[in-house]
Amino acid sequence: MPVLRTTRLCDSLAQRRAARGWLLPAGIRRGGRLDIIGALVVTAAMVIGYAADVRGQTLSAQAFASLYLPVVAGQAVVSALVFTAGLNVIPMLRRRGAWDQVRTTAQGSRAGMRAAWTHVVYQRASGWLIVLAYAPRLFLFGLLLYDLTSFRGDYLAQVIGVHSPPLPAALDIALMGLFVTVGFTLPFTAVGLEAACALLVSTFLRSRQAIGMTQVGLTLARVAWAVGPIVVFDGLMARAGSGEAVPLPGAWLAGFASTVLGDWGLAGLHAAEIDRVWGVIPYAALIPVLAVGVAGVQSGLTILILNWAARRSQRLD
Repeated sequence: MPVLRTTRLCDSLAQRRAARGWLLPAGIRRGGRLDIIGALVVTAAMVIGYAADVRGQTLSAQAFASLYLPVVAGQAVVSALVFTAGLNVIPMLRRRGAWDQVRTTAQGSRAGMRAAWTHVVYQRASGWLIVLAYAPRLFLFGLLLYDLTSFRGDYLAQVIGVHSPPLPAALDIALMGLFVTVGFTLPFTAVGLEAACALLVSTFLRSRQAIGMTQVGLTLARVAWAVGPIVVFDGLMARAGSGEAVPLPGAWLAGFASTVLGDWGLAGLHAAEIDRVWGVIPYAALIPVLAVGVAGVQSGLTILILNWAARRSQRLD
């Protein structure tokens, strides 16, 4: 009953805000506009790619060069929407007196907090996440399958045979499969963790001014921890490509941070990028193994943070 009651309250609140034009993801879902926006994003990304003069490359290389930065930027937009929704949903329910009705029931705060998390992730952010993160990934995954099966499998042998130290071919294929798993898992687990953190932080804030400032701060921090590892890793790869020696621990950690914090595993969906990284950084094939573990840790942290937020919300005045 607490979950159902809070879900209905969140849905009612979402409908009222959507009617006033505030709730963009819900508005996108109506009238089939989700597909239209997705097509516009892909088209705009391809135009950017042509402007960047990648037309002479293969289709997969052209698509990756065209989509990479727009997708990374789009993921930051999704995070900003999650922070906005997570920081505002509980305070708004409190101002309406609805949260007090939920927390007075048995397990009310815990069930209500999980319902609020579900509302933020599935109703507020899911539409944007599908368009800006998962639709480009599906496109790149299709091109990855095409590349790996081209030339009677010779391209696959070339990609998996260049990294150091050498590994059995069967293990290499499994590691590439983990790259794909990371690319499709990290966006959801990262967004879920961000939503839980936003809900927790909202229990410490009282005024709308504090919520607004925190929202801006979290968004800027999200951009910093996404762009920073990508820029550092690209710089190290450029130095390595020119023949300059790069520090092994630093390059490996930069690649790991770029995967987990930067692009959420997006680069692992391009065979040539895997080939480039594996050929330069020793033990780079272990990055997807640890990244899968990070996704599991993010899921566990989401549950712990939601329980902490529920305990705090139970004591709110």
